[in-house]
Amino acid sequence: MQVSNAGFEQSLVFNSITGEFFHHARNFGGGGDYGIYYRRIDSNGIPLGSPTAITTAFGVAPAGEVGVNSTTGDYLSTWRDQTARDLKGELLHSNGVPLTPPFVISDVFPGSQVASGVAYNPIADQYLVVFPGFASPKPLFGQLLDASGNRIGPLLTLVAQSGADSAALAFDPVNEVYLVRWSDSNSNTVQVQLLSPDGLPLGQALDVFVGTLQSTAPGSVVTNTNGGGFLVTGVEVTDLGDQVVGRLVGVISGCSSTPTPTATFTPTPTPTATHTPSPTPTATHSPTATPTVTPTATPTATATPTPTPMPTATPTVTPTPTPTVTPTATPTATPTPIPTPTPTAPRALQETNVTTSSFIANWRSVSGATGYRLDVSTNKSFSSYVPGYQNLDVGNTTSYNVTGLSPNTTYYYRLRAYNGNGTSPNSNVIRVKTRRR
Repeated sequence: MQVSNAGFEQSLVFNSITGEFFHHARNFGGGGDYGIYYRRIDSNGIPLGSPTAITTAFGVAPAGEVGVNSTTGDYLSTWRDQTARDLKGELLHSNGVPLTPPFVISDVFPGSQVASGVAYNPIADQYLVVFPGFASPKPLFGQLLDASGNRIGPLLTLVAQSGADSAALAFDPVNEVYLVRWSDSNSNTVQVQLLSPDGLPLGQALDVFVGTLQSTAPGSVVTNTNGGGFLVTGVEVTDLGDQVVGRLVGVISGCSSTPTPTATFTPTPTPTATHTPSPTPTATHSPTATPTVTPTATPTATATPTPTPMPTATPTVTPTPTPTVTPTATPTATPTPIPTPTPTAPRALQETNVTTSSFIANWRSVSGATGYRLDVSTNKSFSSYVPGYQNLDVGNTTSYNVTGLSPNTTYYYRLRAYNGNGTSPNSNVIRVKTRRR
């Protein structure tokens, strides 16, 4: 099938709301007007409609990645504006209709290969856009945007010297971290950096394919939305020619109260090792020993014979035995059992398997919880509930199939964990929109 004449700086995403793919690229010399184009493709691989221009303004090059809002199905298109020398974006409805005019994401002039990397965080309902600056030493920047395209906070400097001309980005909803990937032309390496949901660097940048010579060609990073972690690709330069290589990058959280996730590399196809925290040993009460009394022996009495005028044998006095003191046994202290605390609030995760009348709600398990209660509403304030889904006890599980819903309708869900000592506060709220058809 022919998708589009636009073949430069291609990116492709899947929209879980519509069940469609969305192709995004720049047309240059492919026939028709130069500019940024999109094409929708259904789940069977059949293109829908025709390639449609997002912008044909003069000097639009290169294109950036496209991001998809997994809550609403909307898209964020990005590109570099060579005339204004800035990074621009535009929000599109899931059907491709523009929701906003083009707007400035950053006044910094981006790199020359792919204008920007884009990822959507469904937990915070916001995008992160990353890009290298055009001028040496090519710092790597990040800008948070809300779901309406408004900038959140200042421009972030992620890496002071990246040596990159493009950057790719993915968000891991399981571990709630971003991973940004870039090719450093100064060291011919592929580097990655973990970022917090606020776009702040976690730990140090890491060389993914250490010990190899890497091309500066753009590569990819994608996340495993079910189990967490990332797959990163690069192009290794060898005597036999360029070889596409990949490596799994797992995210491990430390055991401190403020864990810093650390990227660990597992060569493909070996699965990413899951870090099991070392359990904190429980202090065992040692009772203070009761001193054992050692009895002092009573001396044996020696009798002095009394002389008598008669030749009678002198009687020998038999001493009375000294009683032996038996020490009292030291009692063993019985530890007082520690009651199980009320569970903490669970973390609600992005829904899956969305249809016209149902979806699967997901959440993380909570230590010490024996079950969970689910609320589903058509409003974020939960002033009313979907019938049957108010404080619904779903048992000790981490997912539940919510059914009996209306098509093309927005719903919200939240959880509470409980055990024998009480119920946790509410979780975060997840927004879901059922399919139109």
